[in-house]
Amino acid sequence: MSSAVYCKYCHQTWESNIRYEKHIRMCEFFYQQRRNPQPEMDERGAPIPTMRELYKYIKTLSNRLEKTEKELEKLKIAVNSRQKRAILSWLNKPSQTPNETFEDWFRNIKATETDMIKALNSDLTEGILSCLNSAIMPRTADTLKLPIRCFKQKPNTFYVYSLKPSQADEEVKAEWKIMSADQCLKMLNNISRDIRRKYNAWERDQIRIRLPEEDEYDHVAMDKAVKYEKKLNADIEKLVQNIKKVLFSKLEEDMQVIIEIDFD
Repeated sequence: MSSAVYCKYCHQTWESNIRYEKHIRMCEFFYQQRRNPQPEMDERGAPIPTMRELYKYIKTLSNRLEKTEKELEKLKIAVNSRQKRAILSWLNKPSQTPNETFEDWFRNIKATETDMIKALNSDLTEGILSCLNSAIMPRTADTLKLPIRCFKQKPNTFYVYSLKPSQADEEVKAEWKIMSADQCLKMLNNISRDIRRKYNAWERDQIRIRLPEEDEYDHVAMDKAVKYEKKLNADIEKLVQNIKKVLFSKLEEDMQVIIEIDFD
């Protein structure tokens, strides 16, 4: 029978040498680690940072990121401002002057029966877009430039050729400028009213609500009339964003070459 063996590292006694041999290597390793702690290493042999070191590192990165975001925002504002000036400067060259102002252009947009039917079958948005599509198409290099334009470099921004405010002693002039929300609403309301006028004329010819005769009514015609009235009286302000999105996709031009030259 083997005598007991004492472990100098953990101070335990082992009755079996075999068990002691299995124990001693691991016990010695942890003993040395406690006496001479070594930083943990990753799979590449680099020390793994402590929680305190990680906190300081993350805090430093956060401060740098915040500073970078502020600088980037300032840069975006500067670039957007310069792009806007470059586009307006180019548009206001004599070669880009259209034959009519934006206001004259949209007042001349007239709804057809096709436009009106689209509004009745779908909604007012589709009717207005149908009118606008007819007013801007077809567009070729030989056609006169429209008094409303937009560019890929300035998403959701429309430029219109419009009369500028003038003093009493100044000549009234037109110039290119960014379309305001009020100008957009005036255009859409004007088109909506024309669709309504077209509907009223069409209704007199197509939808005849019969007068009471022996307590009989044309319920189908009445239901249609109510449905159509609801569609044509939609709130224009709620339609603006969708209409502008589609119109932008049809009108957008690429000003990249002009902008690059300007920055050079």
